[in-house]
Formats: sequence, C-alpha cells, structure tokens
Amino acid sequence: FDGATDTKQVSHWARAAKSGGALVLVQLSHPGRQSPIAASWRRPRSCSARSFRLGGVGPQLHRTPVTMTTQEVDDLIKAFGRAARIAVRSGFDGVQVHAA
Repeated sequence: FDGATDTKQVSHWARAAKSGGALVLVQLSHPGRQSPIAASWRRPRSCSARSFRLGGVGPQLHRTPVTMTTQEVDDLIKAFGRAARIAVRSGFDGVQVHAA
C-alpha cells in the first residue's frame, strides 16, 4: 500500500462490502514459510529457513524460505501498521492481523 492512492481504491471495496449493511473487516496476512509455490515462484521470506511440511502432502507445494533479516522484520511490522491504517481510513470496520 502506498497511502492516498490505495486509500481511494480500497475505499471502493469497503463501500461495496458495506452496501448491504454488513460490518466489514480486513485480514492482513504474511504467510511466511506457508506460502505455496502457486502464490509466487520466489522463495518466501520467514523468520527461519525451516521448510513447511504438511503431513501426507510432500514438499513440492512449498519452497524452503529465506530467513528474514532484522531490517526486513522491522519493515514488515511497519507495512502491517501502514496497511491497517489504510484499511481503517478507507472505511473498514476493523482489521485482523494473521501472522501464523
């Protein structure tokens, strides 16, 4: 999210979702090592280089992640905060941070 531009775009989503009177929340997520290959061909970033294993599925669905640097972790925390502020300014009723 880059601020004003995104607030304008995201506010359309909030208005559309609330048009029937619903309470609308946004979920912000960083899948880390659980990011499937189908989501990106790049290796995911995570707190460690430990691969995600899902019983009975095999490693072909997930790449071994790259360990994030301290600076990348700090930048990610700031990005979550920025995205949450944009969501609230855009008219969403709440934000859930999913960082499993």
